[in-house]
Amino acid sequence: MGCTRVCVQLCVYVAFVAAIVAVDQDTSECLGPLTYYKDLGCTPIYDDEDNCPKRFNCNHIKQRSRDKCYINGRTYNPNQFLNSKDSNVCDVSCICKLSLSKNQIAAFHCVDHFKCTEIEVKDSCYIRQNPTTCCKNLTEICPVRMEDIPVCDVNGHMYRDGEYFVVNEEPDLICICQPEYKGKNIPPFCIKPKHSPCLHPAFSHNDYFRRNCAPVFNDHAEKNTCYKTMLCHVPDDVVIPSRLPFIMDNYAKNIIIHMIFLFSDMCIFGNLLMQIGDRLQPFSEYINCVDCICEVPPVLTCVYIPRDNCSSKISFS
Repeated sequence: MGCTRVCVQLCVYVAFVAAIVAVDQDTSECLGPLTYYKDLGCTPIYDDEDNCPKRFNCNHIKQRSRDKCYINGRTYNPNQFLNSKDSNVCDVSCICKLSLSKNQIAAFHCVDHFKCTEIEVKDSCYIRQNPTTCCKNLTEICPVRMEDIPVCDVNGHMYRDGEYFVVNEEPDLICICQPEYKGKNIPPFCIKPKHSPCLHPAFSHNDYFRRNCAPVFNDHAEKNTCYKTMLCHVPDDVVIPSRLPFIMDNYAKNIIIHMIFLFSDMCIFGNLLMQIGDRLQPFSEYINCVDCICEVPPVLTCVYIPRDNCSSKISFS
């Protein structure tokens, strides 16, 4: 009976949802866990009055096989190597591998994936890097005078040799200031990665999306950058509702989730359905506090907050 009531509520609700699907609009300044949605290949859905997505359609992920790898819209079978069209400079000998654990998914295994050798730098020196070579040929530079360090003028902001910079018009580029930079954002100064350099889902056996987990960012101003970890539901998580929250049992969950991802302006975290504006008080062992809110369904937006700004009710030790 409870399930029927909720299903009817959702069906009536979605009958009034008018949405526009678009894929080419710039969403870099919008709310929501945008990097994660992009990594998953979700489709932004807009209404008629806003340039930012009201939600994302990620329903295609539910149809994926657990025994294959997926990246950039392409499918890889077990023991198939990652194609150069889909690999970044640091993706060395990546191959799709099945998981040995139940309920996990296939993922790419790479040689020294995302690992670079740390170099001890002398005082008054710095490391010159090249974004096209993945930590190779790192050069330690020890200028006699600070004014000897080459600089790059990017959008009116000055960067020194070896510093990363962001191009406002092309935020996806990975750029490092180097000598002879003349304002052209091309190799060897800049490269456009073939996939997100973040904790891309294709490189993890953890089935975070089907478990309805959420990425955790450093702060609200950096939700277009890499997320630092994934937060998953545990029984002691607490919803702080803006309105009456939904709590599903397993029977209702299987019936409703498909409708949520297709039609509803609601977030789902584990077995919790949350309306826009609802917050989550996670129970966790994270050192820092975590603040989560339903902004752009279906995935929560979660950020770390400094301990000195964190309420004792949501701090973790």
